[in-house]
Amino acid sequence: MAPRRYLNFDLLLDQEGDGQYQALVTGSPLGETPSVRFRLPFDATTLENLLLKLDPGRSGTRRLGGTPQAQAAMDFGGPLFEAVFRDEMLLAWSRSMDRARERGDGLRLRLRLSDAPAIAGLPWELLYDERVNAFLAQSERTPVVRFLDLPRPPRPIAVDGPLRILVVISSPTDLEELDVEAEWARIQEALAPKMADRVVVVDRLPEATLTELGRWLRQHPTHVVHFVGHGDFDQRIREGVIYFQDDRGRSKAVTSSVLGPFLRDHDPLRMVVLNACRSARTDLVDPYGGMAQGLVQQDATAVVAMQFPISDRAAVAFTGAFYGALVDGLPVDQAASSARKALLADYADEWATPVLFLRSPDGDIFQQVHAPADDDEAGDLLDGATGGATGGDGDAASPQEADAGTDDDDRDDSVDEPGGGEPDGPVPAGPSTPSADAVRATAVLPATPAETAPRGFSYTHPVRPEAVAGPRARPSAPPPSRPASAPPSSGSPVAGPPPTGRAVPPPAARPRRRLLVLGLAGAAALIVVLAVVGAVSLLGDEPGGGGGNGGGEPEAVLPRSEPLTESQLLVAAGTSQRDQHLWLLDLDSPASAVKITHGTTREWIPVLSPDRATVVFARDRGDGVAELMAAGAADGAGVRPFFADGPPGECAGTMLRPAWFPDRDELVVPCTDTSGVAHLVVVDLAGELLGTLDPPAELGPLATLGDPTISADGSAVVVWGNAAAPAAGGSLYVVDVASGGWSLLRAGDREEYSDAVFSEDGARLAFRQDTGGGNFRVVVAPITESGLGAGTVVAAAPGKDQDPMFSADGTEVVYGHVDPRQNGLRQELRVVSVTGGPFRPVQPPGGLDFLSVPAWSRR
Repeated sequence: MAPRRYLNFDLLLDQEGDGQYQALVTGSPLGETPSVRFRLPFDATTLENLLLKLDPGRSGTRRLGGTPQAQAAMDFGGPLFEAVFRDEMLLAWSRSMDRARERGDGLRLRLRLSDAPAIAGLPWELLYDERVNAFLAQSERTPVVRFLDLPRPPRPIAVDGPLRILVVISSPTDLEELDVEAEWARIQEALAPKMADRVVVVDRLPEATLTELGRWLRQHPTHVVHFVGHGDFDQRIREGVIYFQDDRGRSKAVTSSVLGPFLRDHDPLRMVVLNACRSARTDLVDPYGGMAQGLVQQDATAVVAMQFPISDRAAVAFTGAFYGALVDGLPVDQAASSARKALLADYADEWATPVLFLRSPDGDIFQQVHAPADDDEAGDLLDGATGGATGGDGDAASPQEADAGTDDDDRDDSVDEPGGGEPDGPVPAGPSTPSADAVRATAVLPATPAETAPRGFSYTHPVRPEAVAGPRARPSAPPPSRPASAPPSSGSPVAGPPPTGRAVPPPAARPRRRLLVLGLAGAAALIVVLAVVGAVSLLGDEPGGGGGNGGGEPEAVLPRSEPLTESQLLVAAGTSQRDQHLWLLDLDSPASAVKITHGTTREWIPVLSPDRATVVFARDRGDGVAELMAAGAADGAGVRPFFADGPPGECAGTMLRPAWFPDRDELVVPCTDTSGVAHLVVVDLAGELLGTLDPPAELGPLATLGDPTISADGSAVVVWGNAAAPAAGGSLYVVDVASGGWSLLRAGDREEYSDAVFSEDGARLAFRQDTGGGNFRVVVAPITESGLGAGTVVAAAPGKDQDPMFSADGTEVVYGHVDPRQNGLRQELRVVSVTGGPFRPVQPPGGLDFLSVPAWSRR
């Protein structure tokens, strides 16, 4: 769609008293200045009833297609249009439309409402011309903007590169909880195609405080600040507010006069987007008392705010369409109209919720937005994208909800369709201290002698991290007390034969282990040692074995149950992202699924232990942060926090989906610290940090880590990583557990490889590959002595095929499928053979949707 040129139709509304108003044209293509006097065409009761229908937050109802809101929009907008656009005013409007059409231009309606504050808060975007059965604001030919004529009109900024958006997601602990990680994932999902094309860079403010915002703006050029959080109009001070957080996480009401100076002094900034309830509302007396209006007065060129509450998915649809139109070169008012149309298909009652406030003479506030011209400039993006390191919850970092699609024609399709192939054998690795680009381009897997590692990988030229002194210190307190014995139950936390049969020493005597990772400096090779002091098992001992808790009874750190059968898997299902819990589902009789967790917050991303008797999963702590938990796999008995004393510092920010070592009682967990730095940590089943397998400095560092999987012999971790979120799509890396060396398995500079998982026998690797345009397919590739062999595409329907998981016998794969026609709201589960062919669908429990990844075997 080409950018439009616009002529202005400036309409000034003036309050004359006693409910009387004047509408005066102060500028038009005709140069005429007609005026009309009018009253609102509603009595007080009718107006209140209409506003109640239009505002779901006031009426207590949610917006759904076909509801009375659609009729209320016409009942409000039609009479309002007729009251203002009549007689000479209607003639001037019609002739101006004709003049614009003759020139091939659009006609921008600029509403000047500052002199009529009593009616400035009405939803003027609903102006409805019954003669042509059209809302003005729905058409790109007639965008409706609220224009504030202020001194010093801004100049458009020459971006000369990608549009840089800073997302601030605020969920104070004393206000209604926001699912902040899901919000972050939705924004990434909405902008994924533009991020993949490298015309948008999205960063996330590590902490939603004014102090952190000021620090960020001092250090990073930012064109748009996008706020997600709570908003209101404070009647006591007669000002709009949005709620940031204080240093203790509680709410801090911020007015435009407080936020404005932070934004005004940042020269590249041109726009603020407020995804906060009633952030467009204004005072009945002070026209600049509203949050959006006040920010415009404080020098913001454009502000998009919400005059009603907006649903999560509608916000995603609007965000993606709006920013996409901006970076395509459309002026901001045309972009807003285009995005409103994007809401019509599935969110028809919410299309008028976003409001555009503008003080620029036209909508051309950004110029020269484009992708980096070369790799050097792309490298600059790595340095400026540190805020994206915040990651997200398991769904986001999978990335389940944050999908980085691309439609580049020159992407490297290194996995072929069924019957295709790819070159086998190693590609020489890069120099010992390569650049980030060199790492992405050259690091590969060399051949592995079958007799030494029949199902693993070897690393003759890995990229290794810099030398470190060891993991961050943890309190030396003994491990938490163990669950007491429970009555016999399939989910009771009782000991059983552990996979390794190793004895468990008493808690006070159990030694602490540390994984020591040394590095490679220049051309000098350093010895990398994995120091393991004491061979222990934390799942229990064989009956009658030694050790235990001093009384001869074996000790159980995590609850266990009878192992799942080969046809059983765990799924997360519910009615919404916030309302999902774990279900035990049998593929032979899916209708008999049993709900096994019953937490008060959402529970999702289950991961099974190697013996299929224990599950770890994510549960919201209640403040929007995911916490790893443990439960008996069969019935969910004995659920308790995985980290009884709180997570290690490396995981104090977020914890994502872990993977379970098959040969010892340990997990590898991707997570971030409070500063947003990504880590790959190794923990034992008592929640003790054993060490880190962090990426080397040469990789960027990686902005996001997620979805690890561990080879059958425990020697290798394959993990998804994004070296420059969102400039790069996402790559698969291989980590040598013994040495800490990192190698590139699948480079995703402009596309994405993710969701990798080993089969139980280590013979295959399944993963998700992006095919452009927001579509993904599932590929299963054999592991050979030369590395990863030619892949078979087992799922390639239009939409998103994602999160594959092997069956216990390795013959089938279950995966999630999101149909684009469902707008990403529903996920199906499908089972297919590892050799491809038709899939069979898995039905969710009655009335629910599958909302997270399945667990059929260990990762």
